[in-house]
Amino acid sequence: AESVVQRVKRVRTAGYGVGYDLYAPGVGAIAWALQPAGAQRPVVLSVGGPADRVRARESHIVRATRAAIRRHLGV
Repeated sequence: AESVVQRVKRVRTAGYGVGYDLYAPGVGAIAWALQPAGAQRPVVLSVGGPADRVRARESHIVRATRAAIRRHLGV
């Protein structure tokens, strides 16, 4: 199993984290920790849904969400 340190390194490198069936069976999510300009605190943006659908569309979700983050938050 992946250690916490390994997982943190992977998330930092990718810029986002993924989880499937971690907290509830059949649920998947992709999440980004963001520090928008002018914000006093970081925020988390997460896209989730049925694990099989999120997993199948993971690369598309990541590309589309990154583009939206850049466009709307300038991050």
